[in-house]
Amino acid sequence: MLQFIATLKARRNRIVNRALQRGIGDSIVEEQEGTLRSKTFYNFFEEYSKPYSSIRQWVEPLRMILIGTSQKVMRQKVLFYCAIVHAFVDTFDSEHKYIRDRVSYPNKLNEAKRRDLRYRIFGEYLPMVRNSEKYWRIPRKNT
Repeated sequence: MLQFIATLKARRNRIVNRALQRGIGDSIVEEQEGTLRSKTFYNFFEEYSKPYSSIRQWVEPLRMILIGTSQKVMRQKVLFYCAIVHAFVDTFDSEHKYIRDRVSYPNKLNEAKRRDLRYRIFGEYLPMVRNSEKYWRIPRKNT
């Protein structure tokens, strides 16, 4: 798990800077009965919806980036990050008891991002990921 966290935090892989990552992460956690727990979606949205919500201030830069995915460079960066998150989910829920198995989308990534996934991410950061080809190899069509 720590290898995935380090991968997602790395400067070349992340979508927003570390301060925003931490702020967003902290905004979804609350203390209940002396322990930290994730907020329910309802509680998160209720707090986010307030006009001067601190959560809104942390999430807004990420929201603007996601809105900007009509630009190819930003879309590639988000798709690249999502491929790493997809590998994380598949690795820790390999039997897909909690989240159904999803098809990856290497055909939506450009050649440079696929190569980066293959050699840098799964070759150096996450060599323990089984079947990493799912995330970077475009399947051949049966003809």
